Order: sequence, then structure tokens, then C-alpha cells
Amino acid sequence: MATFATTALRPLFVVPHTHWDREWYRPFEAYRYRLVKTLDAVLDSDLPYFLLDGQMVVVEDYLAIRPERATALKQRVAENRLGAGPWYVLPDEFLVSGESLVRNLLIGTAAMRALGAGGAVGYLPDMFGHLAQMPQVLRGFGLDKAVVWRGVNPPTPRFHWRSPDGSDVKAAWLPLGYYQTMLIEDLPEATRREQLDRYAAAFGTAPVLLLSGADHMAPRRDTHALLGAIAEGYDARIVPLATALEGEWDEARVEGELRDPAKAYILPGVFSARTPLKQSNVACQTLLERYVEPLGALAWMARGADQQAFLTYAWKELLKNHPHDSICGCSVDQVHREMLPRFDAVRQVGHELLADAVGVLPRPLDNPPVFAFNPTPYAFDGWLDLTVDWPLASAPESIRMLDDAGAEVPLVVRDREDTEVFCAEIDFNPDWHPIRRFKLAARLTLPAFGGRRFLAQAGAPAAVARTLEVEPMAIANETLRLALEDERLVLTDTSTGARFEDCHFFLDEGDAGDSYNFSPLADDAPVRAKVAYARTGATGPHAALLEVHYLLELPMALSGDRARRASATREVAIVSRFWLRAGARRVEVETHLD
Repeated sequence: MATFATTALRPLFVVPHTHWDREWYRPFEAYRYRLVKTLDAVLDSDLPYFLLDGQMVVVEDYLAIRPERATALKQRVAENRLGAGPWYVLPDEFLVSGESLVRNLLIGTAAMRALGAGGAVGYLPDMFGHLAQMPQVLRGFGLDKAVVWRGVNPPTPRFHWRSPDGSDVKAAWLPLGYYQTMLIEDLPEATRREQLDRYAAAFGTAPVLLLSGADHMAPRRDTHALLGAIAEGYDARIVPLATALEGEWDEARVEGELRDPAKAYILPGVFSARTPLKQSNVACQTLLERYVEPLGALAWMARGADQQAFLTYAWKELLKNHPHDSICGCSVDQVHREMLPRFDAVRQVGHELLADAVGVLPRPLDNPPVFAFNPTPYAFDGWLDLTVDWPLASAPESIRMLDDAGAEVPLVVRDREDTEVFCAEIDFNPDWHPIRRFKLAARLTLPAFGGRRFLAQAGAPAAVARTLEVEPMAIANETLRLALEDERLVLTDTSTGARFEDCHFFLDEGDAGDSYNFSPLADDAPVRAKVAYARTGATGPHAALLEVHYLLELPMALSGDRARRASATREVAIVSRFWLRAGARRVEVETHLD
């Protein structure tokens, strides 16, 4: 490491770095073009150390274009001159699941080991605030130090950060952020010195940690000389990040979630930006976490089914959508268009892994088996919608279903359709197969975190007793009643008398926001959707339906000065369908809108 002899003892630890948004105001490939040039410059320099933003995906992206430089890159890592990891990508912490954060570190640290990297720090320089459980997550991977900025307003730049479970990490705060360019810009020496002194003053009496770098920028070749010219009064050293965090630590403690905007804006208004991206992310996380992972583990235990390579690939594709400028919905449109194929890839791979884990039939079969799985920690007793395909040549008029003990399952045949299904498995010639498709509703009991196997048979199902009530503007089962009263939905728990009024409606608030934040209009009057009409009905003896049609008057745009709604409006149709099923303690809701 470069050391500059000085006459004072004020510690100044300099960590050259680049902050790399994989995609943001440019799409991924445009940024990767710059990434390759940046890392080429790093590998060709004589810098004693350079930090690759704490995420391994930049290494993966670089080597995909420069595989011939893998040896040089690994050599830099082995010499502790190049810092990588522990994350796979730097994620937003609030818009992704806790499990995805664990998988992020699991994949990132595995990539570190493969590269021969070590000495990682929980690097969190630019997240829009921090979860209360983050110290717990970091500790789970043996990481006892963290670097933070946004959302943090501690009593001292070096403090102990504790999770609700008692997990504790030593956290280093960057009072003025990671974006420091005094050793990158062309500046007069006096200006550099002035900026350094002002920056150091923000650390009080704590050692000064200078993250020297900026977004998508390469280091200067003369970094040592620039630092040496202004280092008078400092014990200035270019060091690895882990080295900069050695030494004594203040006893100040901060607990829980860090979302204080006093020292750095945290952009909390991104939750409503590009909502379909958030919906796709939740759907993909649920698919992998709740279905593919547990059922794949059971398949591995039962018959040695190895899904790990595809599972890791699916997680990587999903994690690439988790950086804050991506999942928060605050990048240019092209970025968010490119996120959609990644979500699609996760769904496609996930469904193939799921089908393999549960042994989905390669083609329709007489008396087909049905497998139902409950991914929740609670036992399930209720109605599920199922689809059963039967070869048309032998298909019965109706079917019944038996559980694994041979008992008949309460069943309603909702619909029946003669159609074709295309089968293209590796052991059979691709072909179309005529089938009879039964759409069923079945009353099933399933254990927590478990499944059961059922068998379809020819024959009429036993009659299901009707326990539902349907009125002109209300539906009810044994314990719940849902009614439309004066354009307000009212839910009543008839077993206790509890009444919940106005429990479902749509409200439009004006937004003059930028690409990050919701910005309410001054003196704006929110517009509530009006009920156009409603209807009720039964979808069989097991379910009752209340369908409500709304009209919401929306402005075509903002006014020219973006201060109010434009006068031109249009009405948007919204349809919500509410189901009560026999014996259920919940209302099921489905909404469609233009």
C-alpha cells in the first residue's frame, strides 16, 4: 500500500473505487461498454488498491467481454489490490424480500471464493435506507463491519449497529457520501486541499475514510501524486476497505431501521413507481422461495433430483433486477423494458423446475394424479381451483377425486372443455393430444409447509351442501357478510358482530413527481372512483360473487406548469370481483383496470 510520510497523525484512509449502477440513466450494455474500459484502466494501473463497489456482478459482466484478462484480474485479487464482493448486486433493501438478500450474499460470497477474494465488508453505500435486520443478515455471513450513508444520522461516524435479535456490526458512516471527486477532477491544488479539509471536518475526531471515486468513473493514474501533494497534516494511506476499518471503535450504539433523511435524501417515494415491476418481482420471489425451493429440496431428498445450477441461474436473473435504480422504477424506459425478459426467464425456469420436482406428467393420463402444496406455515382447509386434463378418447362425463386415504373430496365441476394440448418432452415425439379439461373447485385440507396427493376418477362427485346467501347487493357465508351500502363496501363478521365500513375503494391523487419520488400537487382534491353498477351471483354451491364496476375520472395530463390537473379528463373503468367461499374466513378479491 502507498504510504506518505507526514508530520501529523490525523489518519486518512483513502479507498479508490467506482460506484457502478449496472443500469440507470443508460441501459446495461451502454454501461458495460464503459465498465470494460474502466476495469481495463484499473488492471493497467499501478494503483495499490481499487474497490469494485462491493458487488460481484461487475466482475461477471467484465469477464464476459474480456475472458482473456481473467488471470490478471485474479492476480490483482490475490495480491489484495482489487476488492470485490460480498454482494452479487447492490440491492434496494425495502422492495425485495429478506430471502433474496440472503441469496444475494450467498451467490456473491460464493463468487468471491471462486475468485480467491477475501476481506469483504458489508458494503451499503447508496441504498435508500436500511433494514433493521441488516446486521443480522451480515452476521450470518461472517461479516462484522458495514459501510453506510443514506438514512443514517448517528452520534459518531463509527458506531455499533444492532438488529432486533441482538446481532451487532461495527458500522462506518460516510457523512458526505461515497461520491468524492477531489482526486479525480482537474482542480487547483489549493481547491483539493480545501475540499479534503472540509471533508475531514465532517468526521470529527474519528479516522477519516475517503471513498475516492464516483458513479461510473475510472481512477486517475496519478492518484498517488495528487494525494501526496495535499496530504500535509494527515497520515494518508491508500488501503483496502477492510484495512481502513481496523482499529478502535466508538461505543455509540444505533438500533434497528435506518431511514433518517436528515443527512442524505433517501428517496422514499419510489414504492408506487412502475408498479408492474414490483408485482412481477413479488411473483418471481414467491415462485422461487415458496414453491421451487421447498419442493426441489424434497425432490432431491426423495430421488436425488439436482436443480442447483438452474436455480442459481434463476436467482441471478432475478437479482439483476434488484439494484435500487432498477426495482425502484427510476431508470430510463429502456432499462425497465430490459428487466421484463429477466422476470420472464425466472418464471420460465421456475416453472420447469417446479414441474420436474413434482413429477408433472409428460402427457395426459387416465385417472390423473393431482398434487396440492401449501407453502405457508399454517394448515390449510378451504377451496382451491384446480385443472385436470383427461385423454379425450377415454374421458368420462364427470369426475370425482379421492384423497391419499381413499376418502372422497368435496368437489364442484365448474366447467368442462374438449380441447387439445401440445406435448414435447425429450422422451416422446412432439404431438397434439385431444383432452377433456375439467375445471374444478375442491375443498382440501393441507398441512403447513406440506402437500398431499389426490387421484381423479370417473364418476359424479358427491353433492356439496349450499351454505351461502346471495342478495341483490350482498353475499354471505357462515361467518362473513359483504354488502354494498350507499356505494360503500361493508364487511361484517357475523360470528362476532364486528363491522368494517368502506373497506375497499379507489382514490386518485395528483402526482407531479420526478423519476424517483411521489410529489403531491398543492391544494389537490383527490378523486374517488364512483360505483357505476354492481351485481351478485353464485358460481356454484361453494362460492358467491359480488362484482362492482367503478368509474374513475382522471386528468389527461398535468397543467403546463405541472402545478395542477389539466382540465381535460377521461373515465377509466375498474372492475373488482369479490368471492366468499363456503366455510372461508376470508374474502377473495380480483381487480381489473385499464
